[in-house]
Amino acid sequence: MSAPAPIYLWRLPVNPRAVYAAGRRSRAADDDLGYRLHALFAAEFGAEAPKPFALDPSPPAGQGAEMAVLAYARRPLEAVSPRPSAGVFDWTRAADKRMPDRFPAGLALRFRVATCPIVRVGRGVVGRDFRGLTHPGAEVDAWIAAHSKVGAGPVPDRQAVYLAWLSDQVARSGAATLHEARVAAMRTVSVFRQGPRPAASADKRPSRTFQRPEVTFTGMLAVNDPDRFSEWLARGIGRHRAFGFGMVLLAPA
Repeated sequence: MSAPAPIYLWRLPVNPRAVYAAGRRSRAADDDLGYRLHALFAAEFGAEAPKPFALDPSPPAGQGAEMAVLAYARRPLEAVSPRPSAGVFDWTRAADKRMPDRFPAGLALRFRVATCPIVRVGRGVVGRDFRGLTHPGAEVDAWIAAHSKVGAGPVPDRQAVYLAWLSDQVARSGAATLHEARVAAMRTVSVFRQGPRPAASADKRPSRTFQRPEVTFTGMLAVNDPDRFSEWLARGIGRHRAFGFGMVLLAPA
C-alpha cells in the first residue's frame, strides 16, 4: 500500500474585527463564525482552502484575546499562495507542523472535537411531523431523530444519544477505537448557508439560516488502523466539516 499523503496542522492567528467585518459583507448570520471563516478560507486559498478547521481552544499565554484557527491541510504553509485577506490573517505568526505519516497501532491519544451530530431521516421513519422531521432525507439533530422513534415513551437522554452518535462515527471509520468519551459542552447554534446560484441568472445565491446542535466531545481513543487513521484525521467527523465542525484535535495520553 502506498504511503498516505502528508497532513499538516496549520495555526493561523486571525484579526477578530476583520473576521466579523467580512461576515457582514457576505451576509452571514452574525453568530455563525464557522461560515465566516469558511468564506475567508475560500477567498484566501481557493481550492486549497483547508478543512476541517476549529478555533484553537488554548491560545498561547500572554496573547490576551487572540483568536487563532487550527486546520488540517495537505500542504505546508510555505507551499501555498494566499491571496490578500484584508488583514484577516496574521502571516507573521502563522505556523504549521507536519503530522506523523503513520500513527502506530494501539497508540492511545486524548482527543477533543466539536461536532454537528445530525442524521438523515430514512425512508422507514414514521411519516409524521416532529419538530421538522417531515420527509425522507431530511437532516435533523440526532437527539430529535431518536426522540421521534420512541413516540410517547420516555424521552431519550440527550447526552447518551450524542455519545452513541460519536461511537458510531468512530466505529464506522475503522481508524480508531473509542476508549472513553464525554460531552464537554453542547448548545444549539444558528448556521448560515448559501445555495447554488440559479442557472443562467445574475440573481444572488439563495441563503437561509437554521438551527443545528453543536456538541464538543473529549476523551481517549486508540489508533486501530494506521493506514486509515491519518486519512480519518484529514476528513474529520460528521457533517458541515467545511464550516468549523469535525476537526479531531489530539494530545498525548
